[in-house]
Amino acid sequence: MTMARSLPGSLAPVVEELELEQPQVVTLAQITGILGRVGAGEAALEPGHVAYELQRRGWLGRLRTMNTWEFLPGARWRARIR
Repeated sequence: MTMARSLPGSLAPVVEELELEQPQVVTLAQITGILGRVGAGEAALEPGHVAYELQRRGWLGRLRTMNTWEFLPGARWRARIR
């Protein structure tokens, strides 16, 4: 069985940047920088909200350090569900 993570269009540019950079750890500052680069200045794309949504949808994993997450790229995630 193949499962898929959801990704609304508003978050797609953020995940695209993360997929290109392939960081192991993502910080709130990095998300803020990505939002600045992709031109997402809408109030709906506040960095904390983006991090929350990416975590809720399975793109970011929890870490003990506040405002820091593990990035779960597509290739790695697919390997985990098999």
